[in-house]
Amino acid sequence: MIQFVSTCTDRKTVSPAIHARHLTAATPKGRADEWVAAITQLPGERSAREIYAGEMARVAVAAAERDNLRHLICSAGYGLIEANTRIAGYSATFNSPHADEVTGAPKQATARRDWWKALRRSLSVGAPGLASLGREGPILLAASPTYLDAMYDEIAAGIASGARVIVVTSRRIRGQLEDVLVPVTGRISGVLGGSMMSINLRVAARIMDELPEGRLSVENAREVVARLTADAPVAKKFDRRPLSDDEVVDFILRQLVEDRSSSHSRLLRLLRSSGFACEQARFRSLYSLASSSLPSDQ
Repeated sequence: MIQFVSTCTDRKTVSPAIHARHLTAATPKGRADEWVAAITQLPGERSAREIYAGEMARVAVAAAERDNLRHLICSAGYGLIEANTRIAGYSATFNSPHADEVTGAPKQATARRDWWKALRRSLSVGAPGLASLGREGPILLAASPTYLDAMYDEIAAGIASGARVIVVTSRRIRGQLEDVLVPVTGRISGVLGGSMMSINLRVAARIMDELPEGRLSVENAREVVARLTADAPVAKKFDRRPLSDDEVVDFILRQLVEDRSSSHSRLLRLLRSSGFACEQARFRSLYSLASSSLPSDQ
């Protein structure tokens, strides 16, 4: 059976019972230990597949159910878990800038990897490691470079064990993962549709649609992506001025003060229609950072 691994999402169907922003430890390792001690005390409210929400979650669940796959989720709050694992509502991410970035040192790869190791070592709800999963079938993992960086050592151990690992992501990564990468570009969205945030998952779903378990390999997956890229229309370019993080946050805050209910997608459309540029994932993180800084009575 194919082991399909997607990532957690910022949007959830339950309110967070715990936020990474409230961690007080000074070091990444201390923050990880503090998080584990706190989240272990929280009862699971619903299964992970029911809690994670938004476009990415919908694409991942649909792909897993359509192809009857074993679905796992890599989570900044829980590590690697089965999609049917019951978890609590939480807010934690490896993405930065974000108020709930977990490590407190987002530019340090070692901080993300130490956090991941702490979750995998200490949380009993975690799934088996990739080396063990690889004995049950190929592993197709769709994730952003930031989440792959956190999981790097576990993925490398899976590869070293002989597991058939295929990694779909939006940027090339040097080192031990390079030989198993299937890089994708935003151009493919012209064929598969959806937003850039879900492109890795949509490509992974297409790969699984076209390649049965026996033919699922890095080489064959790359051929599927190459064909999709060749068929994709040339992306339309817009003459928009890029903004710094501070400028984007200032724009978001000014809009939220006027209308606290404005969604990140609405404000991104407004920003772009005003002639400015900001990538969707970056804008979403800055929106979260800006909105969390507003007083609750705004």
